[in-house]
Amino acid sequence: MGVHQLPAGTGRSMVLLLLLATGNEFFQRQVLALSLVPIGLELDLDDTELGLLLMLFGMTYGLLALWLGELADRMSRRRILALGVAFAGLMTALGAAATSFATLAATRMGVGAGQAGMMPSAQALLADGFPPERRATLVGVVVMGAPLGILVALAMGGFAIERFGWRACFVGSGVLGLLVAGVLARFLFEPPRGFSEGRSGEVLEAPRIGSVVRHLLGLRSFRYLIVAVTFASMGAMSQAQWTPGFLQRVHGMPLSRAGLVLAGVGVASALGSLLGGALADRMARRDLRWYAWVPGLASLASAPFFIVAFLWPEPLGAVAWLALPSFGSMFFGPPAAAIVQGLAPLSMRAMAGALLAAVLTMVGMGFGPLLTGALSDLLEARHGQESLRYALCGIGVAYALAGLLLLLAARSLREDLAAAGSTLGRPGA
Repeated sequence: MGVHQLPAGTGRSMVLLLLLATGNEFFQRQVLALSLVPIGLELDLDDTELGLLLMLFGMTYGLLALWLGELADRMSRRRILALGVAFAGLMTALGAAATSFATLAATRMGVGAGQAGMMPSAQALLADGFPPERRATLVGVVVMGAPLGILVALAMGGFAIERFGWRACFVGSGVLGLLVAGVLARFLFEPPRGFSEGRSGEVLEAPRIGSVVRHLLGLRSFRYLIVAVTFASMGAMSQAQWTPGFLQRVHGMPLSRAGLVLAGVGVASALGSLLGGALADRMARRDLRWYAWVPGLASLASAPFFIVAFLWPEPLGAVAWLALPSFGSMFFGPPAAAIVQGLAPLSMRAMAGALLAAVLTMVGMGFGPLLTGALSDLLEARHGQESLRYALCGIGVAYALAGLLLLLAARSLREDLAAAGSTLGRPGA
């Protein structure tokens, strides 16, 4: 069974278009994060309600990701991805007309529904288009779209929101999403299922959600991994959604300046995503457990620096300290996605990616920002505006737990990959 390669131009085009789709998704999310303070003031929402807004988005995303992942194992991944991006863009634009918590929540749930097909479809396309030993690196390139999208939103969004208002920025973000959807529908290449492993001629019966969940949860390394992903995603989503507000409220920084200085943190995150995947692929040639050791050690090393950053008394120093763990914590995603695709049989790839996406967003976006907002409200009576500072220190705790769980996952990873018949980490397999 030989490894098949896409033509170089086709492969590069596919990766770049998936990078664009990921960047668009996180650009839309970050526009909301930058708008939390003005939205809260205009619609009279407290931190818990703003966190609940993000939770409803995450729950919708997570639940629909499971269904769309099952659908993507049966239908065109390109079509699911393009239609989802278009619907998310439409709902983002409609959010500009919101006049209350209920109407804004309804549109954000619509955005979650549209974005839910992105990760499972993208991971399955990469797994079918490229050999196993390159997947973490290429997932790292695609996942780099997240910090790049956030970076662009931070660099431009603060100025735009101050000048034109959050409603106009929602419309602009939505129109951009519709344009990206058109590009994906026209130009994204979809390889046959199993192409990269020379199995594209096989007739495969797409499994149901229950059988995929039972298969993956039967693997010890996956059980540790999915709980680790839970903690890491809660930390990541809390950081992305609350850090702009932290600089505004705790350090008195104008929104435009907060966005600009956080763009530097976005650069560090993008580099971490790219390096994390490449390093895991390289080290795993010696021992497959490095797919878990690389992100596990990076998460543990990053954890205390989050606490230092949020407790730092001066704003620019806080941002500088934040860049360090933002770099290290982004080592997490690409190896985790590569492990999940390696543990999943060919017919389950999109569904396995959907399960990972569901946890990342349903739990991460659903509960991470909500818990941070609720803790901030709880501490407000004692600490005033400083309450958000102490609530955000929980991000460091979340990454420490994620790192420990990944080291536990490494203990059975080789055996579980072998049992799954995975070619992960075996060049030319």
